[in-house]
Amino acid sequence: MATMISEVYDAFIAAGAPEEKARKAAEALADYENRFTRIDSELLILKWMVGFGPGVCIRRSVCAALSERRIELHQRPADSKNATILARSSAEAIPP
Repeated sequence: MATMISEVYDAFIAAGAPEEKARKAAEALADYENRFTRIDSELLILKWMVGFGPGVCIRRSVCAALSERRIELHQRPADSKNATILARSSAEAIPP
């Protein structure tokens, strides 16, 4: 048996529609409601994916840039400024 919206069924019966037609109309509207609910849940998943994907890419880009900067600092001759930056970046090592 299909799902039916009882309020719609009651409204059609009160309006004088035959019982069978009122039931079919209430079932048809319930099917549309189920479709909209499913579409809403799929949109929620898509929104999450769209928000999560760029966040991961940005984190990877930032981590890669910081790693390159750390390598660049290791390759330069040590002076007081570079030694301070190098010590600070080593202490705050960022996982890949």
